[in-house]
Amino acid sequence: MKIMTLKDIAITYFDDLDHTTIRRPIDSSHGPDDIRLAYVIDEKYVLHCYSSGTLTEKDLQAIRRLVLRHREIGVWAPMPISVKNSDRLLTCVEEEGVSYSCYLEEFAPFAFFDEANANLYAMKAEVLPFLGRLASRYTNTDLVDRYSMWSIVDRSPFDDEVDEKQENIDALCAALGDHPLAARIRDLNQRARARIQKRLEELPRCVFQGDLNPSNLLVDSEGRFCGIIDFNLFGTDVNINCFLNEAMYFLTGEDFSELSSIQLLRKLCTIQNDLLAKILTEYTLAEVEESLLEEYRFLVLIGFYPNVQLLVRELQKVSGREKVCDLITLICDAYEQNASPA
Repeated sequence: MKIMTLKDIAITYFDDLDHTTIRRPIDSSHGPDDIRLAYVIDEKYVLHCYSSGTLTEKDLQAIRRLVLRHREIGVWAPMPISVKNSDRLLTCVEEEGVSYSCYLEEFAPFAFFDEANANLYAMKAEVLPFLGRLASRYTNTDLVDRYSMWSIVDRSPFDDEVDEKQENIDALCAALGDHPLAARIRDLNQRARARIQKRLEELPRCVFQGDLNPSNLLVDSEGRFCGIIDFNLFGTDVNINCFLNEAMYFLTGEDFSELSSIQLLRKLCTIQNDLLAKILTEYTLAEVEESLLEEYRFLVLIGFYPNVQLLVRELQKVSGREKVCDLITLICDAYEQNASPA
């Protein structure tokens, strides 16, 4: 009942809209303390309601500017809509002692990418050149003081005491226990981060959407990439870090059971390099980016969340532990062989 009342209050707030048809909310809540609802109105608008708001008015204004940038490079994105008779985008509603942040945006006039019947990495080959184009036009322009989900050293609004990669690396080391590889990972992690830290301020950065997962990709009637949605994880990031993360391959259980450790690493690197090459058709690396590419590559390979989760699960099995250790050894060896001298 509380949720329905919240909907009615929020819709009334935007009472300049003809809300004759309102779908049941899309519920992506993370529990009673983190309610997330999206109401589709007349197939024209989406009203987002959050009980644990991470987006501020300043963030939404920055998203509006980022949406415009995407449209300028030929990628559709939903425009946030101002509250009636104002320039504000965000409003707050309180119901039964719970405060909700609400904002309205355009409804996407396109279909979602169908991951079940299409190849994600073929689609990413279409998507990622636009990432390079965005960075080519807007590097070091109108950066925001909010960092993206992928950020290393800098922390996103969703990070606590450490960045997301450090948290994942810590989880992997904990799963390894007293295995000597845990100490090796920690040592190389600190070495890579120290090298990055020395030149961090020189690295080109841009504001990115920050989460090009399949559920956020839109396609036209011919199945071609045409747009993205969901800017909740947006933020400033180092260009090469964003590129390497968005070009990363998600290991599967089938990969792990069917491929050797060297084949697993080859698949990870081949797909990442192929997709990175697509980005670099629209973007030219600066010297500082080339000098730290292997540092970022190592941290992504060893700390990419979906893959770390798989490796941790496999480490808990007697049958999978050896292959995980072999793969980690190969990743560490590759970094030590390819990294530039300190």
